[in-house]
Amino acid sequence: MPLQIRRGTDAERLAMTQPLAQGELLFVTTAGAERLYIGNGSTLGGIQITGYTNEDAQDASATLFSNGVHSGITFTYNDATASLSASVDLSNYNGVINASALQGSIFADDSSVMIDTIDEKIYASNGFFGNLTGNVTGNITGNVTGNVTGNLTGNVDGDVTGSIFADDSSLLVNAIDKSFVGRLDGDVTGSVFSDSSTLLVDGVDGRIVAPVFANVTGNVLATDTSVIIDNTAKTAALTGIALSGASAITGNALFLTDAGTSFVSSHDGTNPLTPTVNVAAFINSATFAPSILIQKSRGSIVSQTIVQNGDLTGAITYTAWDGTQFQRMVSINVEVDGVVTPGSPPPARMDLLVNTSNTIKFRPTSTDFQLPPKLPVVADDTARTALVPTPTTGMMIFMTAGTSPAATNKVQVYDSAAWVNLH
Repeated sequence: MPLQIRRGTDAERLAMTQPLAQGELLFVTTAGAERLYIGNGSTLGGIQITGYTNEDAQDASATLFSNGVHSGITFTYNDATASLSASVDLSNYNGVINASALQGSIFADDSSVMIDTIDEKIYASNGFFGNLTGNVTGNITGNVTGNVTGNLTGNVDGDVTGSIFADDSSLLVNAIDKSFVGRLDGDVTGSVFSDSSTLLVDGVDGRIVAPVFANVTGNVLATDTSVIIDNTAKTAALTGIALSGASAITGNALFLTDAGTSFVSSHDGTNPLTPTVNVAAFINSATFAPSILIQKSRGSIVSQTIVQNGDLTGAITYTAWDGTQFQRMVSINVEVDGVVTPGSPPPARMDLLVNTSNTIKFRPTSTDFQLPPKLPVVADDTARTALVPTPTTGMMIFMTAGTSPAATNKVQVYDSAAWVNLH
């Protein structure tokens, strides 16, 4: 007969109210959870008999690494994750390390950080020596000696000595003949010198000493960061730009100031042709001829808006010196004379003013003073007063239906006291 011991399910074991006697055995028959327990006289359900488990084997083998003394390497055992980690001391190592990647910070002999893997920075108090391939993000304080291949994004605060080339090796800035060959996108603060230390761009007084044979895209700043040329607003500080007598402007040039565009000339009178603005053209065509173009819009140079009725669009003014100041003699003004429709020529009028008063002596419009001459046409006395609120002697209009004096399709003239019919 086999030896029979107490047996039952694990639920029955846990429900026991009396502990197993000292040395009494209990076998749990629950499928998949068969266990053997032994009593100690006090623990309800007994103590499980486990034997030598995988955990016991792991703990025993791990102590061989974590408790032992090893040269240049220290092991740490994590019982919860059943894993070993190692820390390697390479301070006295001489040789080659073959690895696809190294992870962790690097320290110098004086324990100062050289490579910090936490904030991803490289520190070197005595500078970097050797070739650097890859991207550099951050500020560089100091000199860079050698070739830089790649993109430079940011401001260069200092002097650039030598020529500058593009990615395809094409020349952008030629320091030999002091010329800009390519495009310059961004702000330049400071002076620019050639290979021979010749000044090309003076950042102190904002002068360009060398010829510029390219487009400059972006703002141009002086060394005090004041804007000389503002690319966004399309404006320039003319006081910061000095053009020497030997310089020339090739291409279109536009100078705008708050007071307008000015041409100043001085002459002693021996050559009457010198103080003039001469527009000359030599064109083998009957259609094209030189002209003076005066343009007017509201808004700004970068965002024009439509002109409005009554806007002055241009003027030619003749003045003369009276011993104290320049006095106006004659002005020819052109104004918008009505509602402007996009896509159509604006209605216009031209005023001729004589002497310093604002009295209009002559005013042809889009509809009046045609060929043959045409007088202003008014519908009634109210329209006449609106057109000529303060008439002067000699003024003439054509009245359609007036009452003072009575007139139906009559020519009227102002005789210094009242309007009178001419026929």
